[in-house]
Amino acid sequence: MKNFVNQKMIHLVSYQYEVNALYVISGGRGELALSLAAQLLDRQPVKLLLIGRTSAKNPEVQAALARLRRGGAEVMYQSADIADATAVRKAATEAETQWSTKIAGVF
Repeated sequence: MKNFVNQKMIHLVSYQYEVNALYVISGGRGELALSLAAQLLDRQPVKLLLIGRTSAKNPEVQAALARLRRGGAEVMYQSADIADATAVRKAATEAETQWSTKIAGVF
């Protein structure tokens, strides 16, 4: 699965993303989301809001965030169901407020 994910994401990561822009990735704790996040952060500095149903206090979430934040990456995780528009709006507003920027893209 990991090789498949990496091969399919080459096109996504080759796109020219805005430096220091804010991007949202749903499925925040999943392998696809974390792999995409790592590849985006390796490419250039961006701010990431990961949204997932798992609690932000979950040890797996904390470990994943620690890995992504190595080297000073700006990553936020919000626990929310992507189908809950109110919760997603709240998470997005918190990220936009914290980083004083608007969302540039959503995955």
